[in-house]
Amino acid sequence: MALKLTLDVVSRGVLAWNQSNVVVPAGFKATVAAYDVGAVIEAECAWLSGGLTVRALGAVRQPTGDLDAQLRSAIERENWRGVLTQLDGAETTPHREAYRALEQRRLGDFEGFTKTYCALVSMEGVELVDPVLGLWSLRREFPDEQWAAVDRRVRAQTWKLLWQATLRSRSDGFRSHPFADSLWTPFDALLEAVEPQARPERVMAGGPRIDYGFDGFEVVVAGAMFLRRLADDAEWREVEPACRALAASSPKSRDGLTEFRRRAGNEVSLANVVLNLVAAVSNRRGTAASERAIALLGGLLASGAPSAAADYLRQLDALALCREAAGLVPKTHHKLRTSITAVHYRGSLDLKRDELDAVLGEAGGRWFALRRHETKWLVVEGSREDVLATMPDALFEEAVVKLHNT
Repeated sequence: MALKLTLDVVSRGVLAWNQSNVVVPAGFKATVAAYDVGAVIEAECAWLSGGLTVRALGAVRQPTGDLDAQLRSAIERENWRGVLTQLDGAETTPHREAYRALEQRRLGDFEGFTKTYCALVSMEGVELVDPVLGLWSLRREFPDEQWAAVDRRVRAQTWKLLWQATLRSRSDGFRSHPFADSLWTPFDALLEAVEPQARPERVMAGGPRIDYGFDGFEVVVAGAMFLRRLADDAEWREVEPACRALAASSPKSRDGLTEFRRRAGNEVSLANVVLNLVAAVSNRRGTAASERAIALLGGLLASGAPSAAADYLRQLDALALCREAAGLVPKTHHKLRTSITAVHYRGSLDLKRDELDAVLGEAGGRWFALRRHETKWLVVEGSREDVLATMPDALFEEAVVKLHNT
């Protein structure tokens, strides 16, 4: 019985159907040998004693374009052996190594897949969020137990690259990128409001290690004085008293905010941002005002200079980190809780997106470390060397590199 099948050229002169070789009779060998790897052939076949055998050759679609286009075509056909053949001897590029990793994974070569992936992470120009070849797609090819066995530095670099990809993504596709759903809500909205060039190059208040215990809107309120860089002198003179009262964030300053309560408009302006901030914190049911404040602030950032927006977001990120760390410090260390000025490192033993195990930073001219111990947080204060020495082995090297670059 004749079968009409679509065959793939997996190497010079070799045809396959569903990953299995097809017998090519002597009369067809010269013709088949002329086809390029990746070609697709319509053929009439039959099951004979030697296995599935070509009986007649029909239409042929030769691969077109450059090697990368041919590789993508082969992957779409799941012609994994053809991918391997095309890659052998080809110039190494991140794009092609991603193809190699995917081919190895599909052929069940976990050792080769892991080795290729680890090399790929350190290469310049690696694809990050491509749905087929992106690092995020390849990362999800690892079973949990195999991913846990990958070198921790490779896992950490993966998270770093993916988080950078999230920051660089276009606004219209921001939510589809890795870790976008792990940002605290106001910061998420502000990042989404601006173009990638108006986002800071690095932020730590999001991504794979986030475990906040505070209201994110409060960070925006506490950072009211950062708005200075978004205003001209005349605008700032108008709102500075209210911003100072907001930033002080004490019960007494909150009581004094009533004198700044005026009707806020919906137009994008610094005054309307501040008036909505005031309305939100001086009204127990201020949810609508807080949402308006964030929306207007996003519009203000988007309409101004990208450098000013990036600088503002960078400062807000730094403040969020300090607030987060202060919330983790045991109440018995009141002085530390109120004097944190910078956080330089946050680490997770298992690189889980929803866990945080260590924090290093500065407070009152000294360094501090926070270490999770079961359900409690332990505190160490002293020199930079003192706090580094408290890091668990799994985090030590990463923390040293991070602080060295501070």
